[in-house]
Amino acid sequence: MHLLGSHYELFTDQIKAKLQEINLRLAFALAGSNVSGIQLPDIVGTVTRAHSSSDAASVLKQISEIGQFVCNNSRTAQFHENGILRYAQAVTEIDICFLEQIREEICMGMDAFDSLASMEESTTAKLVSISN
Repeated sequence: MHLLGSHYELFTDQIKAKLQEINLRLAFALAGSNVSGIQLPDIVGTVTRAHSSSDAASVLKQISEIGQFVCNNSRTAQFHENGILRYAQAVTEIDICFLEQIREEICMGMDAFDSLASMEESTTAKLVSISN
């Protein structure tokens, strides 16, 4: 098994241990209380069955293949990495252009509001002078 796969197994073992600890704490807390008729689910058994299922084996194999691809094919991985970086740069440039266009449209809208406000002020001033 590849290094990445062993990290996955270590991670799932740690989760299983924490779930078992939580389950035991809940069981002791319930045993110490006067509540009856409550049964805790078999969490550890469920995790163990899920970990030994064919789906878990398939995922573990996929994780191992990803680790092998990244570690053993440094040139291929670098090619993919460079492609992803170029794509991210292009998308970022498009986003910046889009945001700049939005900013320009907002500025034009604000200028239009200022023009309308100044026209309204001058019209109001003329009406006030006429009525006096």
